[in-house]
Order: sequence, then C-alpha cells, then structure tokens
Amino acid sequence: MEMTTSVKDAKIMTSDKVMAIVMASKQAAANAVATTKSSPQISPTKTTITKTQSIIPIIDFGKVKPLNDLHVDDGMLEVMLSNTPMDYFVSSEGGFPHGTNIMISGKPGVGKTTVLLNYVADIKEHTGKRVLFICGEMSKRMMLKYKKRFSKFGIIDTMFPSDFEGQDLKQVYEKLFDNGYDLVLIDSVKEMLSHIRQETKMTEAAADTWLADLCVKHNYGNNKLKKYTSFMLIQQVTKAGVMVGKNVLKHITDGHLSLEMRKAKDGGGFYMIWEKNRNGIAGVEFSYAIEESRVVYYGTDENFIVDEDESDLITDED
Repeated sequence: MEMTTSVKDAKIMTSDKVMAIVMASKQAAANAVATTKSSPQISPTKTTITKTQSIIPIIDFGKVKPLNDLHVDDGMLEVMLSNTPMDYFVSSEGGFPHGTNIMISGKPGVGKTTVLLNYVADIKEHTGKRVLFICGEMSKRMMLKYKKRFSKFGIIDTMFPSDFEGQDLKQVYEKLFDNGYDLVLIDSVKEMLSHIRQETKMTEAAADTWLADLCVKHNYGNNKLKKYTSFMLIQQVTKAGVMVGKNVLKHITDGHLSLEMRKAKDGGGFYMIWEKNRNGIAGVEFSYAIEESRVVYYGTDENFIVDEDESDLITDED
C-alpha cells in the first residue's frame, strides 16, 4: 500500500515538475519577446537610410514687372560725347552710353588702335571723363611715337602690363578698375588674358569669365567712384576674319564694331560697320581716313558725313 502511494506521489511530483518547467519556459519566452519589442533591432548586413526632405527656396515673382515699371539709375542712361560724327554712329542718343560694352575687331593694318584712341581722346577733351587705356599690344617706344604724331593721345591715362611684371596682374587689374573710370579701352583682350592665364593657370574659359564678370561689376558702378564704366574690348581675329576666344565675352557686349579695308576694285579705303549694335544703327558703312596727325570721318550715310571731299587715304600703322 505504501508502495502504491509512493509511486502515485512520485507520479504527481513528476507531473508538477513538468508543469513547472513548462511554465518557466513560457515565461522565459514571453520575457524574450518583450525585450525584443523594446530594444532597437540592428542588422549587421543592412543600413537604415533616412530620407531628408529637400528645402524649396521661396521665389519672388514680384520682380517680374511691366517695362513701364522698370527703373535704373539715371546715370546709366547718360552718354559720353566726343563732339564728332562718331557720336551718332555709335548710338541713336548721340554718344557712347555709360555701362555698356562693345567688342571691336579688324585685321592688322586697319587702324583699330589709332581710331579708338582718337575717339577716346575726343571724349576726354570734350567732357573731362575719366578714361583708361590698357596697352598690351605696343611698347612704350611705339606709344611715344604715336603721342608725337597724335598729340591728343597724351591726355589718356595709360597702363602698360609690362610695368607690373612679377606682380599679381589679376589683382592689379581688379584694383585699377576699382578706382573708377567712365570708359576703359583694352588693347587687346587676347594679350590681357594670356598674361592672366600664365600667372593664374586659369583655363581660357575661366579667364574669359573672370573678365566678363569684372566688366559687368563695373557696368553697374561697383567701384570707389560709383562710375558706370563702359568697356571697349579690342579682339584679335584669325586670317579668316573670325574673332579669337570663347563666346563668354560676346554675351556681355551690346555691340560688335568691325573695322574693314575695301578691296581696290571697290574703291579702296577704310570703313567701320556695326555687325551688332543694340544702341543704334547696324549695317551702315562709316568711312574714315588716318592722316598724318588726325583721323578724318566721312560716311556714305547722310548722318555721318563730315568731309565729303576728303579722299587722301593714308595707310595706318596698327
């Protein structure tokens, strides 16, 4: 009887232990699930990427207005007078506009430097404007000879890049223009930028962009005297008559003036013609002659005629 009870009790005890083990296992499993839910899951093979929302800038379309509401400083609308027929050849207002840029091209020997220096000197004489000549094509000796031949050239502030060898030419030009000028004549763009590129290791496109940005900066009067500077940019051409350089500078110019020589069968002589002119008339020939100590203008258009009888054309040194 005792034996039977013992066996029975043993069976009960065994069952209790089994139940205890089962309950303990269930509790452990429950605790594991709870821990898993409350702890961050990190996968050793996956990276969680959080997407950031891009910020859209606020665009002010209030700047889009009718042209009737357009306003610029009155100084940007003024012109510089030379008191010569060039004034109405250059613009419909009769003078060289402030804050504008023009490109000048022409083959060697047509008188680009002479004609443009003469025009700049006439503006200086007539108005007292601050004018600057960047002389990168000719030596001091040649310019001295020019000054003896054309005495009016002597009143023009002239910068020779050769005087600044060993210095940071890029910085020299930036500080020079920052002094404030009404009109700057650069002869030539190719020579100016070739020096800059040699010193700074800029690419051709980067150098063109630098000069374009510099011109636009001073077009808007961002200099010490708040002058709305205009730039006359003489550019070299290839044998085929194509301007050298990139198109960057062309995009900031309001005009392209070409100086040409007529063929003998067409009567010979020199003339200027605007290939593009946002300030005035384009496509009209404006004849000129370079004499011993003066430049003579006479045109085929009645607006430009000065001396119809002037016909002695003297070959010019460019």
